[in-house]
Order: sequence, then structure tokens, then C-alpha cells
Amino acid sequence: MDGAAGDVTGAVLAGGRSRRMGTDKARLELGGRPLLFYVLDALTTVADDLLVVGPRHRLPPLPPAVRAVEDRRPGRGPLEGIATALRESRGRWVLVAACDLPFLQPALLRELCDRAAGCDAVVPHVGGRHHLLIVLARHALPKVEGVLRQGETRVDRALAALDLRTLGEEAVRRVDPDLLSLFNVNTPEDLQQARALLQRGRAPQ
Repeated sequence: MDGAAGDVTGAVLAGGRSRRMGTDKARLELGGRPLLFYVLDALTTVADDLLVVGPRHRLPPLPPAVRAVEDRRPGRGPLEGIATALRESRGRWVLVAACDLPFLQPALLRELCDRAAGCDAVVPHVGGRHHLLIVLARHALPKVEGVLRQGETRVDRALAALDLRTLGEEAVRRVDPDLLSLFNVNTPEDLQQARALLQRGRAPQ
């Protein structure tokens, strides 16, 4: 791979309040494993350095190689988590994914990393930007922090300040035909659907 290959930190955002689910999604089980572990498994295909951003007391026990880090200013949403991931990154690039994306396809993660060279960030754009699956350059941290200092916590506002590259639906479908990577588990109904997908063998290949 070109782009970000070989210099990537994989970061899982696990600090959300999970209001629609009613329980911490990081600990939620799918197929007998915490939802979070599916995301970590996918990130290991492109990243040697792995971290989880979220309150330690709300996380399941993590593998020894995975670092748990907490936001400096908790409760400020995923943009604060992205800033934390950039600060804590050991790589020049950070692949950020939400903890509720159990079917991330390694081929899509590699494609995002391949497209990263020469910009601040790469994000899938399928019916809108999926800004909780994104590759960012570590050098984008000052721009992200600048948006946070303005009191803005929306990820879209930060993306507007970055040199952003998007991966359109056609390009995404070439490596993930069924868009499984973009399936997120927000509600109990989503969890039921994820369990059905898993039973039908729709786990990442």
C-alpha cells in the first residue's frame, strides 16, 4: 500500500452515551464477544498501534497490546475523542472508527489508508459523510483543536477546516459491495439485525 501504509494508529471511539441503545455499546455482546472487539480486529489489518478512547471503567478488559486513553474533557462528543486519538497516536496517521461498526471490511480500511497521502483526512461519502470512520493525518491536530477551542463539537465543522478527501459510493462498493462497513449498531433493532448478519456468515472477510 501507498498512502498511510505502515504508519497507522487504529483508534476506536468508545465514549458515547449510547442513549438510543440504553447501555454502553463497547460492552454490548455480539456473537458472544464485545462489539468493540470486532472493530479492533478489523483495525489490526492496517494498524500495529491500537488504542480505545473512552472511560476506562466502562470498557471491557482489553488485550495487552491495546491502550485505553481518556478524553481530557469528557462529554464533548466524538470530536473530542478524535482529538484525543490524534494526540495519543504513535503513527503519522490515525484510522478512527466508532465502536458500533462490527462489520468493517479490511479492504475498505486499506483503501481509505491508500487515499490518505497528500491531504488531512479521508472519509467515506455514501448518502452523506460517515465521519466516524475516517483516516486523519496527525498533523491535522492543531486544526481540530482550533475548532474545539471555538466551542464547536460537531465533527462536520472540523472536517470543513481540513483538506478533506472523500471516497464516494462507487469506490466504496468496489471494495465493500454491500456497504457492511457502514452498518452501525445504534438501537436494539440494529443489534438484532447484526446478530442475523453474523449468523448468515456476513462477518468481515
